[in-house]
Amino acid sequence: MKNIILQHWNGTKTFWVAKCENSIKKYANDIDADYEQARNTTCIIPLYPEGDEYMPCDFVDRSGEMIESIGWKEHGFMMTTRKLHRVISNKYDRLNLQITFKEPIEELYELYKEDKLIRKQ
Repeated sequence: MKNIILQHWNGTKTFWVAKCENSIKKYANDIDADYEQARNTTCIIPLYPEGDEYMPCDFVDRSGEMIESIGWKEHGFMMTTRKLHRVISNKYDRLNLQITFKEPIEELYELYKEDKLIRKQ
């Protein structure tokens, strides 16, 4: 199986961001890895800890002030990664399974509403 390097950036690309991007692309090429700069949406399935000890994900503004908190603890959820977000740590490691998508969350939501997001067997 070939390695893949995923790189995510949100906002205006400054000179140093572009330099970093080019450096990672070159590194991926040097080690024969695929390179993708895509992670618009992620599906998060909480694994550990359970209940209120699983810290929520907060969407924040540029100053770090919380705008909205999403913290489903009992089931998986999808969220956009195109907005600034954070998790404030507690004394527990926060483990989850993440499945990332190139598609924006709005497109995935439309597929979900049309019952086309998950292939039925």
